[in-house]
Amino acid sequence: MYLRAVETLYPSVTIHYGRFTAHQVRMAYVAPLVPMVKTALVWKTEEKGSDVNIATYLLLDGHDGLYDEAIVISGDSDLVEPVREAN
Repeated sequence: MYLRAVETLYPSVTIHYGRFTAHQVRMAYVAPLVPMVKTALVWKTEEKGSDVNIATYLLLDGHDGLYDEAIVISGDSDLVEPVREAN
């Protein structure tokens, strides 16, 4: 709902979505309750695509002169180099 509202208020803003995947993996316990049981089968979820989408559009839009300044707020260290190159 928030993203739809932003798009209506700021027509120049476009939203680019990533996706989540989930798969089973065996992971180690930090402190096993039973000494012989060292691992557990868990669902591991991972975000896919958002960092690549952000980097791609940041660089393409900058190359096309579509912004004077860009703000990227992320905890993803994969975006350090694309942000550096966008300058």
